[in-house]
Amino acid sequence: MSFQSAELKIRDLASANTTLQADLGTAPFRWFDRQIAQGQANNGPCVSVQRISTVRAYNQGGLMPLSAIRLQINIVSYSAETARQVAADVAAFMATFDLTNPGAYASPVYASNHTPNFLVNERAGMFYQLQPPAYVETQDWRIYNVENLPN
Repeated sequence: MSFQSAELKIRDLASANTTLQADLGTAPFRWFDRQIAQGQANNGPCVSVQRISTVRAYNQGGLMPLSAIRLQINIVSYSAETARQVAADVAAFMATFDLTNPGAYASPVYASNHTPNFLVNERAGMFYQLQPPAYVETQDWRIYNVENLPN
């Protein structure tokens, strides 16, 4: 039995989403941890995910496996309209799973409304790390995750 980070769980689920496959390709799937791989933005829109914070749950028995994670998701494209559309697709995808529920990895995938993912903030800007600079749509999410839930 293996345990995965929330970022890897989300990437695995995203890579199985047909809408995101159409947006981000399949070989490679342009969804990256922390930083966009060099040269990939030239192949189409890309997503990078960075964990901003983790708040762990405690009770009288001590540390619990439930955590509230703040994720920043950057959707980068050389087209502003494409960045907006992929951002909308990412937001729709984020509403389809629950990392506190083992059903997220069932076949077919199912989710409960027990602990939904919350879009906390959205903003648009420029991604100056690329040359030429690209458009970026940034989403901040609050995700609830059971740290020891096997995939």
